[in-house]
Parts: sequence; structure tokens; C-alpha cells
Amino acid sequence: MAINSSGTKVLSFVRSVWQDFVNTNGFDAHVVSDIQIISAVPGFVECSLKLQKHHLNRMGNLHGGCIAALTDLGGSLALASRGLFISGVSIDMNQTFLQSGGTLGSSILLHAKCDRLGSNIAFTSVDFLTSSNEVFAKGRHTKFVRNALGDPRNCLDLAED
Repeated sequence: MAINSSGTKVLSFVRSVWQDFVNTNGFDAHVVSDIQIISAVPGFVECSLKLQKHHLNRMGNLHGGCIAALTDLGGSLALASRGLFISGVSIDMNQTFLQSGGTLGSSILLHAKCDRLGSNIAFTSVDFLTSSNEVFAKGRHTKFVRNALGDPRNCLDLAED
């Protein structure tokens, strides 16, 4: 997905939301702090992650729990690309594992999309790709956003018309 004229503003906002995740020093900051946000346009964020030992299961492959955490984070960043600083609370989340996703030192891509942002509920999806752009997992995340929509740190003018 190409970055349009608003892409720089969207990318900056998404990165500021990610920095807030890191600054709170919670779960995401410890598990996936090394994620790189490559691009962002309203409704879509692309990230990369170089896999380290703490991302892997005992067989040396990307851990399914890490994919679940990245589905959660990817959904939040996709909502940030629509202007939400706080992304609400999870209602439902699932992952589908199509094949092994990577090993130590390999890089993966996340394509996170805001499928729908309503006044109460948001639907997001994340495709997980190998470095050769092959989809190896898919995640879906549903969030309750009504309270998040009123956060004063939001930048809702990023949202698509």
C-alpha cells in the first residue's frame, strides 16, 4: 500500500501511539518492543519484526502466543491509523496459523487493517507475512471503542471520509 499525502501525518501519529505502549513498560514493551513501523495510511499499518529467541517456541519457530500478542498490537495500531490514541478493549480475538512463521533471525511483516470502525465496535485484521511476502498466519480482533472515541489525545481527522 502506497503512502499518500496524509501518510506522513498518519505514520507520525501511529508511531507516537506505539511509543506510548513502550513508555508504559507493559507487556508489549517486553515482548515486541523491537517492532518497526514501516508505513501507515488511514486504516492500514505495515510493521516488521526481526525474530529473537524470546519470540520463539521450544521448536525454534515463531510462537503462537507471540502471533496472538501481535494480532492485539496490530489491531491497536490499525485503529491508531484512524486517529484513536486509545484503542478500546478486546471483545474477541482469533488467529489462524497457515504454516510456520519464521525462525531465529528471520524477519516477518505485519499488515494490520482497520476493517470497520463504528461508534461502538471496531473490527481489525492482521496478515502475517514471511520476508518473501508469503502469508503464514492471519489474525482478527474485535474491540469495543465507544469510550476510546472520546479520548482527548485522539486525532480523528486522520480518518478516511
